[in-house]
Amino acid sequence: MLVVESQPQSKIAGVLFDLDNTLVPRKGWLRRVFKEFYKATPLLRASRSEEEVCSRLIEWDNDGDVDRASLYARALKAWPEIGGTPSEWVDWETQAIGSAIEPDDEVLLFLARLREFQIPWGIVTNGGARQRLKLAAAKLDGITPFSLVSSECGMRKPEPAIFREAMRRLGLVPAETVLFVGDDPDNDIVGAQGVGMATAWVRRGRQYPHGMPAPNMLIDRVNDLRPVLLQ
Repeated sequence: MLVVESQPQSKIAGVLFDLDNTLVPRKGWLRRVFKEFYKATPLLRASRSEEEVCSRLIEWDNDGDVDRASLYARALKAWPEIGGTPSEWVDWETQAIGSAIEPDDEVLLFLARLREFQIPWGIVTNGGARQRLKLAAAKLDGITPFSLVSSECGMRKPEPAIFREAMRRLGLVPAETVLFVGDDPDNDIVGAQGVGMATAWVRRGRQYPHGMPAPNMLIDRVNDLRPVLLQ
């Protein structure tokens, strides 16, 4: 569902998307990874249920705020019988991502329609080499005009420089003609607002933090932007 909080100053002429929990919902693929983790740990299966293990790992993951080595260090402390080291389990998870992420046909169609309407777009994401794996698994790498990954370009959201570089690649001036779509209030919304972009926040069932500058739009998924962009 689309909720318009305030109209952008200018007609939207280009769009930038965050990746995790915006174009690629994180919770679904992460649970699939943790189910595979459970299958890969026979001694853990002997004493714990799949639901208990997956739920604990999702809790410890804290929506991606915990780095992967720390997550698996915590798992080893709680369940030493799984064996291995945190770095080995991080490497295992990296390999598991490719088969855990499922392309979203509705998202792919929406992005294809942006191209049909000659609306330039791109992806701006914080993270490392894993982001490229996610783009490939979601079938976004072959259709995305460009994608900025923080570890590759030496800039991170919410730094103004990464948003300005993305605007440069879009070829659009001024900033208010660009809509940034993301789920993180600080990195995505406030960061994009800092360079003058319009913003759309992916709610994921949450309330926008009180006291922070509000986005122009609230959405549940990127396809909700159809009436704004495809007209």
